[in-house]
Amino acid sequence: MKKFVTKNLGQTLVLARKFSRILSKGDVVGFQGRLGAGKTTFIKGIAESFAIKPDEVTSSSFVILKEHRGRLPLYHVDLYRLNSRQIPDEVFELISDKKGLVLIEWADKIEIKGACFKIHIELKSLTSRKITISANTAGLMKKLSKLKPIP
Repeated sequence: MKKFVTKNLGQTLVLARKFSRILSKGDVVGFQGRLGAGKTTFIKGIAESFAIKPDEVTSSSFVILKEHRGRLPLYHVDLYRLNSRQIPDEVFELISDKKGLVLIEWADKIEIKGACFKIHIELKSLTSRKITISANTAGLMKKLSKLKPIP
């Protein structure tokens, strides 16, 4: 587990870009945090690292799944308006197919089977965030160990 504090939007995006360097096709990342904590902002930073325009990534609370095409397929899943029984089978298929990168907002609503990173974002002030990143397998923990602190 790694913990970071970002003092502004720029630092949050830098951390997201650094985190994206340890990601690869088939990885699943579950995001948790209150409304407005910065989950979508972090996803924008990851997307940008995979040659996806950040302005194409929006908080998709009314759209459950959005696919973005960059250096690899990026699937942005937003479960905000769903409970665990309403999650479409397509989401579980994306996780198991490992055809791209799957980023899930409100991941506490789904049981992710298999390897995944979890990112919890806590709003400390209007601009500051505490970001905790964990992994549930030895392989992902090894990848996570390569993530260095932001300057």
